[in-house]
Formats: sequence, C-alpha cells, structure tokens
Amino acid sequence: PERMRKPDRRPFMGLEAFDVGDAVVFFGREKETGELLECLRRDAFLLVIGDSGCGKSSLVRAGLIPSLLRGRFHDGRAWVTSWRVAITRPGNDPFRELAENLPDLQPDNRYRAEQIASNRRLLAEGVDGVRDIIAGSVPAGERTLLVVDQFEELFPATPDPVTRRRFVDCLLGAANAGGSRPVHVVLTLR
Repeated sequence: PERMRKPDRRPFMGLEAFDVGDAVVFFGREKETGELLECLRRDAFLLVIGDSGCGKSSLVRAGLIPSLLRGRFHDGRAWVTSWRVAITRPGNDPFRELAENLPDLQPDNRYRAEQIASNRRLLAEGVDGVRDIIAGSVPAGERTLLVVDQFEELFPATPDPVTRRRFVDCLLGAANAGGSRPVHVVLTLR
C-alpha cells in the first residue's frame, strides 16, 4: 500500500529527493519509469546510473516503486500485483545496513530487533544470506524488490575488498535465485 503525502509538505522539493510517499506529486518521468519497468521484466538485476543530482533515487523511489505497487509490472505471463520492498544504502557496513532494512519486507513486523539479529547471522554465513532472509520473510508467490540506493558508497566507505565482493555476490545471488519468491535488485549508482 502506498503512503499518502502529508498535507503539510510543500509540493516542490527543491534538491530534496522524492520518496515513495511523494509519488502523487512526482511527474514528468513517466517514460523513464516505463523503461525501468521494461528493464526489470528482462532482467532481475538493474543498475540505474547517472550524474549526481540527476534524480536517480527519486525515479526509483517515487516512480518505479509506486508503479510496482500499483500493479504496472508484467512479467511476460501476467500482471504482478504483490510486492515486498526494502531500501538500503551501503554506508560503511553494508551488511549491517542490509540486516537492519530487510525487516521492511514484513509489514507490521513486531519482532524487528530479533529479525535484525537473525538477519546478521544469516548474512554472515555466506552469499545465500539475502536469499535465505527473503525465503523466511516473503510468502511464496510474492515478489521482492531490493533497492540499494547510493551504491557507490560501497567503494570508499568499505575499504575491505573481500567484504565489497561478498556484498555484490549476495545481491547477484538473490537476483538470480528464481523460484517461488522472485527477487529484483535495483542499484542506483553515480
């Protein structure tokens, strides 16, 4: 379900990024949103690349995500209307950030602290951690969108190349898993 924009927020965001709840005032990027939907139909792993400040995050958050939640995604067989969405940023500890944001896949998660601790254990065990977390959080037949915003943060903020590689492998593994809980991974990258 889409969050509604608060009436006390101004309609012009300036340089502030649009978010999912801002979809009602996000317009003029319908063509680009349609292109992202088509790219996601062809491949479960998508990079949205552009200059700093060009609106990559806004396009994904206020364009793509609301379109998916409204049922505008066709997988080649049927219209997909059921999505679970989690958004994260790599920061200086990409696995901690991921562990803390994946509970968003479960609406009204009453056990968020326990879920985060469990996520940390699963992510530490290997590259199948994201896939295992999603299998335990998302019912069969539903799709997951995992957005890693500001993906470029991974390189300067995470100096260990093994950690960086493992994080990328985790994301690729999740997107390539298939099965009854398809996962789509979108990275925004400057």
